[in-house]
Amino acid sequence: MATGPDIVCESTMDSFPEYSCALSFKLRVVIVRDSSGNGGVSDAYAKDVIAGLQGGFGVYSIYFDFDGNLEYLNDTDLLNASPASTAVSNLINQSNNPSGQLSIYIGSDSGSPEGAAGSIPGIATYVKGYLLDNAGIGVVVHEVGHCLGLYHTFRGSEDLCELRYPEYDDTDPAIFCDSLLENLYECGDCVPDTPNDPWLYFGNMYGPFEVVLYDTSTHTCSINPLQPFWDVDINNYMSYYQGCYEHFTPGQVARMRKVIHFVRYNYDSSGVEIDYRFMQNTLSEKLVITSNTTWDDSIEVCTDVYIEAPNKLTITSTASMHSGVKFVVKPGAELRLEGGVMTKAGAGYWKGIEVWGDATATQVPNTGQGKLYIDGGRVEFATEAIVAFNPNAAGGDVESTSGGLVLAFDASFTNNARSAEFRKYGGQNYGRFVNCAFTIDGGHYGQPFREHIKLNGVHGLQFINCTFSNDTGAGNVFLGKGAGILSLDANFTVSGNQTVFRKLRYGVKAGNAASAEAFAIKDATFSELEKGVLATGANHFTITRCTLLIGGHVTNLPPFLVSQEGVQVNYSTGFSVVDNTCLGLAASQDSTVGIKVVDIGAGTDVNRLYGNAFDTLYVGNAAIGDNVGSVLGGGIVYECNMNLGGNTFDFWVQEGGGITENQQSASGEATGNTFSPNVIDDEGHFSNQGNIINYFFDANESVEEPTQYTGNRINLISADRNECSNGEVGGDIPGGEIEQVKEHFFEAKDKHLLYKETLEAALDDGDTPGLVTEVNEAKAWQAATLVSDLLSISPYVSQQVLQAVVDRPAIFTNAMQVDLLEANPDGIRKGSFLGYLEMHSSLNETELATVQAASTTQTARSVLEASVSAAYADKHRAADLVLAYFLLDTAAYQTDSVLAWLDHKGSLHAAYLKAGILFQAGQVEVAQSTLDSISSTFQLTQTQQEEYNNKQVLFQLLEGQASILQMDSLAVDSLSDIALQPGLAGLQAKVLLDYAYSIEMEPNHDLPATGQARTPVGSLSQHLSLANLRVYPNPARESVTFEYTLLSKEKASIRLLNTIGQVVTEIPLSSQTGLQELNVSGLIEGIYWYQLWIGGKSGPVGKLVIQH
Repeated sequence: MATGPDIVCESTMDSFPEYSCALSFKLRVVIVRDSSGNGGVSDAYAKDVIAGLQGGFGVYSIYFDFDGNLEYLNDTDLLNASPASTAVSNLINQSNNPSGQLSIYIGSDSGSPEGAAGSIPGIATYVKGYLLDNAGIGVVVHEVGHCLGLYHTFRGSEDLCELRYPEYDDTDPAIFCDSLLENLYECGDCVPDTPNDPWLYFGNMYGPFEVVLYDTSTHTCSINPLQPFWDVDINNYMSYYQGCYEHFTPGQVARMRKVIHFVRYNYDSSGVEIDYRFMQNTLSEKLVITSNTTWDDSIEVCTDVYIEAPNKLTITSTASMHSGVKFVVKPGAELRLEGGVMTKAGAGYWKGIEVWGDATATQVPNTGQGKLYIDGGRVEFATEAIVAFNPNAAGGDVESTSGGLVLAFDASFTNNARSAEFRKYGGQNYGRFVNCAFTIDGGHYGQPFREHIKLNGVHGLQFINCTFSNDTGAGNVFLGKGAGILSLDANFTVSGNQTVFRKLRYGVKAGNAASAEAFAIKDATFSELEKGVLATGANHFTITRCTLLIGGHVTNLPPFLVSQEGVQVNYSTGFSVVDNTCLGLAASQDSTVGIKVVDIGAGTDVNRLYGNAFDTLYVGNAAIGDNVGSVLGGGIVYECNMNLGGNTFDFWVQEGGGITENQQSASGEATGNTFSPNVIDDEGHFSNQGNIINYFFDANESVEEPTQYTGNRINLISADRNECSNGEVGGDIPGGEIEQVKEHFFEAKDKHLLYKETLEAALDDGDTPGLVTEVNEAKAWQAATLVSDLLSISPYVSQQVLQAVVDRPAIFTNAMQVDLLEANPDGIRKGSFLGYLEMHSSLNETELATVQAASTTQTARSVLEASVSAAYADKHRAADLVLAYFLLDTAAYQTDSVLAWLDHKGSLHAAYLKAGILFQAGQVEVAQSTLDSISSTFQLTQTQQEEYNNKQVLFQLLEGQASILQMDSLAVDSLSDIALQPGLAGLQAKVLLDYAYSIEMEPNHDLPATGQARTPVGSLSQHLSLANLRVYPNPARESVTFEYTLLSKEKASIRLLNTIGQVVTEIPLSSQTGLQELNVSGLIEGIYWYQLWIGGKSGPVGKLVIQH
């Protein structure tokens, strides 16, 4: 029932628009008790009543936001009062209740359910009696229906009844109608689609016939066939058939959506005649789903949506969200998008879907995780379509809420600034994206795009037959194209021959900073990208059976040229890059590289590139920096790769670096590489500007013998045929075969130890320190004898002893030096020793030429060292396969096993990885102890010692941070300082800055010069030895400071360029070191490049983000 004034139907309501948004009302719940605070219903009872109310309205997209907090009113008279009493009328009067909520007062639970609403519409209602069955919940829904503007269905129409049923024309009209006006519409309930209920009015349950028959055994209702009105809606909430309540009509729902903001002005516009807009004060800022709900009609959402456990929201229609609106799937709840669309309403982007989880709970069975399931749906125009955690977690502990489960099949993610982000989660992530399309097209605007997928610290996520693309902007430039997948310390799999990465800057950009998490990419196609896969500090990953179509863009990324590459691997180890096809697009051939490795030998691990095919490229394989490894093995080996005919350079090793000295299989066979038949450049088959190498080839296969190569730096050695049948891929070893790989490791380890001990015993007769001391203390009269002794153990004189001799020209004559150097070619061709002789020895040009010619000679020591190197490679390869099995096989992942096999591997890089894994697992003290032990366990070179010191600084910095994504400005500045350092720590700092703070460091862009005209492309490393440039803050708002150091006295300046390479401003520099401040408040927001210009040449370059 309703109390208060009954307003005649609003004559303009029919044409008044519905409130556009899904309705959610703030709810206040008050339990009435006796005056002493006793009696009344329990808290649990009251909450069950509200749950019933929410379920009754939820199916109509009308929701109630109840925070679970109950209030209490101690009044004995009200506890058992009749809803029709004056006391209740006063209680629920609008003026006696808070205006910003709907108030529900719950009285005694004894007796039949009944209630009253303060007014129609109104903000308060009183209910009592037993309310937990269908009739009781129906009464609560009924009274709240009054609050939302609905009348009784039996508000009646006398004339309508007489017209339809003339045999009753002499019936007392009072039976049919609460007759305010005798008008077909105005005398009814103001809703056209609710049939009049002729027998009931103001609580009178009976007319000439009982309308409803109620079956107490089945609890079902039916219309009495004896009564004459066939279309009575006995199941309508606004009738008085309490046991039969089931629904509202569409017209009633529409009326509630109109009432919430209805206003009618006087005909003379002198003022407001009717104004229900006070109801808008009761609307909530969030919409809470508290029962299983389906949205199968289009809906507009203006407030955040929270899905409470254990409930499910299913969307099969189009849900249009206002700017900034988000959906929250709480732990244990589920959102299902089944063929529906989630999009923006209006101009602004909506926020996206947050899938909250519990980092301590598993995903299967799904007991404590939020779940998002998409089947054939589309999510578009969100700033971040999916985040699988709570980004605003209490206390900033975001990672404690990770673990949200996302399953997407045949889904489209279109024009989202980011499609999905996953944070660190210690358990197995069973999330899947299958046959999904991640797209940026011409409809994208206003939100900067950086990547489709962002991953940190996850394990097990899979992307199967998905496409990733960015079709915006000029088709032939990279800037702003973003990445398909950006990852940090993440384990994920990309697979399926329908997988495509297209027209992005990076297909997959993966980096590691504090773990050994690995990724796998299989059977994918990469097309028109700057870098198909950029792996930085990533370890034990797999890229196999992929097709990489390289090029298709212009070669300038202001302010320097770029190389377009299929794969770039930077300071990584244990990887499998196997059986891929790299094809250059002819229009971009002068800047294309199939696979480039950068500084992967610094950790002394062995890695190989195996079974890949290259065609129509500027460079098939490129090696930059230190890819040599140690004297006893390591570095990069090229094996069984096929160059098909159209490359300018099949292999290129940059000056100042190098690759593994013995290019052979792990069994000591030929490399099995083939060479292009139609190269033009004199060194087109193998341009080696690095260390001298021994290249093992099969003389019986003409395509395997290089003919155009760097003759003074490559020794060709005939070897047994390589059948190229050992292309095992990390993570693909079946569980039943992994034991055989483990056995092979220990066999190879024993073999390596045997060869190594034999070599060490032969070198310097087993006493290198003693011989170095003897040389350093020798007198002139002892020199000839000592050289004779050294010649007697040649070719096993070490490089340390040779250098000691060369460093004492006053004692050892040039002739003595030449004799000794010629007798030990293995010692002089290692590393940069020949360069040392040129710079520091007393030898003349003729003598140096003699020594250099001798350096290519093969000796018994060469054979023994090759055996050591092959066994070392064989051991490492087996260990890497086992590690990849544990890291990439989701069913087998075990941290303890990974740590044990890193110990078995025993390399410097393995020790760093072990410390990182322990740190990532929260075992900080053990990680620190592991890191500390490196300096005593390994004999570090000067470069390695500097790297180790930087790693300690980075470790200390990260140890003090709750999250790498929430560092303060001082910590970010410290991290930036570390990023300027060479080696592992510097690179890991760059990875962190890139991932967490969008301070992107340019990858290597180096390319070789041709034999004719081309000069090397400018790169970040080209002028680092001449100058340094740092900028802060970055991003900048009002001003930015450039800190610079110049090591030359050439004219220099700092240039700021826009994204198309135009100089915005230039700052001349007058000193060799200093600070320069630049006001950027007048520049538009966006990405800029800063560049140090020295003597007319490009120096260090970086990216600056301006955000006002």
